[in-house]
Amino acid sequence: MVARQSQRCGQARPWHGSVSAGGYHDTLLEHYRNPRHFGELCTDDFVEIRNPLCGDVVQLTGEVDSEQLRNLRFNGKGCAICTASASLMCSALQDVAVTEAKASAATLIAAVESRDPPAGPAALAELACLLTVRDFPMRLKCATLPWTALEKLLAQGE
Repeated sequence: MVARQSQRCGQARPWHGSVSAGGYHDTLLEHYRNPRHFGELCTDDFVEIRNPLCGDVVQLTGEVDSEQLRNLRFNGKGCAICTASASLMCSALQDVAVTEAKASAATLIAAVESRDPPAGPAALAELACLLTVRDFPMRLKCATLPWTALEKLLAQGE
């Protein structure tokens, strides 16, 4: 059992559930504590999306041309799940085709929001750890917020 900070009252509360299943908990914590592709965006060309319920804010930038997504980075503040999700997303989608990035976003969002398993374990690869939030309905938006920002970023590039 791991203690987590409650954003509302500042008290540590135990985090139960399947989050620790299969080492996924460790993956999420690692990406929260040491986020990849995180920091100053060095550009005014970014999208920002917020979750008013918990205060998560994700700023996302990347170079988008008609065929390729490059240099995907994020900044902002968020809970462990939101930060880990953004880190995992940016790591998985560095220098990929725009069509692949769009498909990954749609697949991840649908898988997190659904109780049905994704098409297969390989469909999400290392991103499958994010499916553990399905046991915590109030945290679904935390996991999908960066992916919604990605969809917005890709739509701007069209």
